[in-house]
Amino acid sequence: MTTIISHSFTHKERSSTTDVKLISLITPDKNKKKVFKFTYENYNAGERFYGELFNGNNLGPIFSIRDLGVMANSSNYCIMTEAEVKKRIEDLTKKGIEFINLLF
Repeated sequence: MTTIISHSFTHKERSSTTDVKLISLITPDKNKKKVFKFTYENYNAGERFYGELFNGNNLGPIFSIRDLGVMANSSNYCIMTEAEVKKRIEDLTKKGIEFINLLF
């Protein structure tokens, strides 16, 4: 079961996008609930997406966009509409959850 605890989205048309989600997942290992932070950033000539595990005190890196088998868009002309960005984030989030389920 996946629950979004908190979500923040900022899209500046033709400039940058930031999306941060705190997600609670029940992982396959002993059905333990764990909290992850997914962060997406898109800006001129750069795109990043990564996931971190919250252990109660700290965040530890779990994956980056490359770990998911996805190439980051590093085009100087990486200008997406808000709808395109939201679709990209949705796809990456699904891949991130699938990756976590394989890890745990």
